[in-house]
Amino acid sequence: MCEGLVDGRLLQAPCRCNAKNDGGGHVDGQHGAVVVVVVVPNSETCEPAPVLEDRPPSVRKGGAVLEEAAAILRLSLPMIMTALILYVRPMISMLFLGRLGELALAGGSLAIGFANITGYSVLSGLAMGMEPVCGQAVGAKNFPLVGATMQRMVLLLLAVSVPVAFLWTKMEPLLLLCGQDAAIAAAAQRYILFCLPDLFFLSFLHPLRIYLRTQSINLPITACAALAIAIHLPINYLLVTVLGLGIEGVALASAWANFNLVLFLLAFVYVSGVHRDTGGFSLPRNLFKDVDGWMRLVRLAVESCASVCLEWWWYEIMILLCGLLANPKATVASMGILIQTTSLLYIFPSSLSFGVSTRAKLAQVLAGAIDVNGAGVNDAAAHVKVAAPHGDEDSSLLITVSG
Repeated sequence: MCEGLVDGRLLQAPCRCNAKNDGGGHVDGQHGAVVVVVVVPNSETCEPAPVLEDRPPSVRKGGAVLEEAAAILRLSLPMIMTALILYVRPMISMLFLGRLGELALAGGSLAIGFANITGYSVLSGLAMGMEPVCGQAVGAKNFPLVGATMQRMVLLLLAVSVPVAFLWTKMEPLLLLCGQDAAIAAAAQRYILFCLPDLFFLSFLHPLRIYLRTQSINLPITACAALAIAIHLPINYLLVTVLGLGIEGVALASAWANFNLVLFLLAFVYVSGVHRDTGGFSLPRNLFKDVDGWMRLVRLAVESCASVCLEWWWYEIMILLCGLLANPKATVASMGILIQTTSLLYIFPSSLSFGVSTRAKLAQVLAGAIDVNGAGVNDAAAHVKVAAPHGDEDSSLLITVSG
């Protein structure tokens, strides 16, 4: 509904934001903007519209706020459960590293910190760039765009993983250059080499989770995460204790857990048929021809990546600093345990923020209200101007959405 105040009354007129040429809207070819004019008759010539007191009591007494909070909680609770379940994976890894000794725990902690700074934070941040695009596409009911955006992001993350993998293979000399202990650096190098497959798996995992979350499909993610973590402990026991792979076995088990989660999510997408509405698994013909779509996604991905990396780096850098202290084995190992423990605190606010992001669909409202080129309004700025009534003339509510 488009609303405006005329003569002190709150008027409500049917929203005609999708009006065509004969419905009150036109396209400004010079500025590339969609201009929609909603004509509201003068209050003297029409029946009074409902005022605020005529609205339901739930709206007047703040019930709408409580309803919205409940809706956000319904979205956030599965995300919180998923994050708590996935939190078990690094804790199991730290447990097995500790059983291997102080050097293995310090080396694994240093490798995890280096991987978070140079790889995991980058992939996670870049993947966040697809969320606003998918949100607009869902609001516009343009589900093929959701699938195309996920495919673009997977390809983008795979491309970024190549230089990251090369950097990981050279981690030991870089750590020595930063003044780290030689024994810890060698152990960290052994650990991170077996984490290389994890870059490939995360290139699919991050887009898949956002692909489902933007469509409000949360409980299946929780179920798949629970199943993947349930077999993570026996896999660690098999690789580390039975096969005796040591620190390499812990790293391999960690990557294996993400691989299992990707398989379970792909199986759900295929069995549930979610992929049918979003274009299936095949690559669309214009996937690489849509330069504007790629540029928009890359721009959003870089911006979100900068935000995520700055948030991660200031914390993970402390592991590297601990390696410069006296008795680096004890300090690095202790900091690794501390970071894994305190990361539990971030689960609740981050999950709530994801719920708010999914629920607060300003981009989806814009995209659903006006359809531009079949893809919704992307990167649009909405400007609303209300013209005051003059005499017997009609009042106009002018909405301009710049494309």
